[in-house]
Amino acid sequence: MRLRGVAAAVAMAFFVAACNGHAVLVERRTAEGELVAASEEGADSLVSAKGSKGVDLGSSGASGASGGGPVGTAAAGENNCATNSNPEEGFTEDTLKLGTIIPVTGALRPLGEQTARVMKLAVENLNKTTHIPGPYADLNWGCPDRPGVFGRRVELKIFSLQANTPEEALAGMRRLIDVENVFLVRDCYLQTSLMGPASQYQNKSGVPGVWCYFSEMPYPELAPWNYSPGTDPQVAAGIHTGYLIRKLKRERLAILADPTTENSGVRVVRAIAEHFDVPIPDDCIVYKKAQEASNGMRSEIARIRTCYQGRGANPSPDAVIALDALNGVFGAMEARSQGWRGADNNVQWSCTFTSCWIESLADLCGAACEGMFTDCAALPCVPFADPDKYPAVKALQDARAEDYPSEPEDILTYAPAAITGGLGLWLTMTGPELSREAFRETLLGLRNWSAGIGPIINITPQDHFGAKSVWLIQFTGNGQYFRDHTERFLTLGELGVPYSIITDD
Repeated sequence: MRLRGVAAAVAMAFFVAACNGHAVLVERRTAEGELVAASEEGADSLVSAKGSKGVDLGSSGASGASGGGPVGTAAAGENNCATNSNPEEGFTEDTLKLGTIIPVTGALRPLGEQTARVMKLAVENLNKTTHIPGPYADLNWGCPDRPGVFGRRVELKIFSLQANTPEEALAGMRRLIDVENVFLVRDCYLQTSLMGPASQYQNKSGVPGVWCYFSEMPYPELAPWNYSPGTDPQVAAGIHTGYLIRKLKRERLAILADPTTENSGVRVVRAIAEHFDVPIPDDCIVYKKAQEASNGMRSEIARIRTCYQGRGANPSPDAVIALDALNGVFGAMEARSQGWRGADNNVQWSCTFTSCWIESLADLCGAACEGMFTDCAALPCVPFADPDKYPAVKALQDARAEDYPSEPEDILTYAPAAITGGLGLWLTMTGPELSREAFRETLLGLRNWSAGIGPIINITPQDHFGAKSVWLIQFTGNGQYFRDHTERFLTLGELGVPYSIITDD
């Protein structure tokens, strides 16, 4: 795979994009913090949101003892300086530790290295910036003579995976929590089969986890400390499935999946297919651990390509849904090796659940992946979205052109920077008097949270995911990597997919 150069810096325009590429949070609240109204507005709008500790980030918030402006605004002056400390929770009055787990070997190495580069630069920008630009210009993260969020310099602790096993990931999580004492853990692309035990330990320890995707999050009782402002991957899988059946008239579906998705993504795809009277036979569902897909998928593809034997004239599926990037890419490569390339055999491949929008994988897969669907559900569809219609897009495009032009335009560039930016904003909403529980309350308080580029986010105690729509793009099979397909976000409703299938109600 082609490795990319290190970017010079990560622009703070990502704070305009927060996690889902959302540029503007617009909430109207009473003095007591009750939500009056919320809407999507353009990039000139200003945040007005009440944090978990009653810190009002708008124009009428609480002011400090010295009579300055509202806490979290430039007018507050020294009132922005953090004063409380809890080293066991990962912060002092002038430091704040964030943790992450990164793969640095094998097929996952380029993915991990790209993510780590951007994440490091994004964290450094938290420490260099005194205020949020654009619509957040009046919000001040620092305090006089002290860098970082409310004067807390942010440190990033990275645990690098070598063997990419669940046991090693658990050991990494234990180190981050028990030795490094990080405040929170954030990740974006690691499968549940790898991170399951590690996430269980993180939740048992009461440490916040901010994720792009995680299959346990539709069930908060299993992961009460895990949150994602991204699109629920089961919703994404449902939209991909509905699109294949309703729009493309596919009737013989097959599934390639990590075994941990059997009761989540696989269940959803099968239930939707059953709903539309095109049930998927057991023989057409093949499991492969995502981190092992690069070792070869000969037997899996040989099985799936004839799985409709005895069920009609054609024994082959007319669509294959891969529920992770590695099964999707390496499955498509093996299909080409067996003379069963999707583009040559009228087999529509679709990679969902965790997005395949990764240029290094598209570069590796090449013509084998031509025509495969994926999505940019959890991030702005740069460079596909219209910057006039979606104001955050131009900010993202300008930032990349100026500060990190060597990094590819894909989820592994935008997600680390965008989520790190989102963390800075949500920490600001929490206020200078920090605690893990207070930060968790801030995430739970994201209601009707939007930015004029993606779906509105609503995080609730019952649903720790935010967004519910998908924008489809396609692999080109050449150096352009991806092209737009739907030119907008799709929902379950417009495809006739009942949301009750996703929730299993």
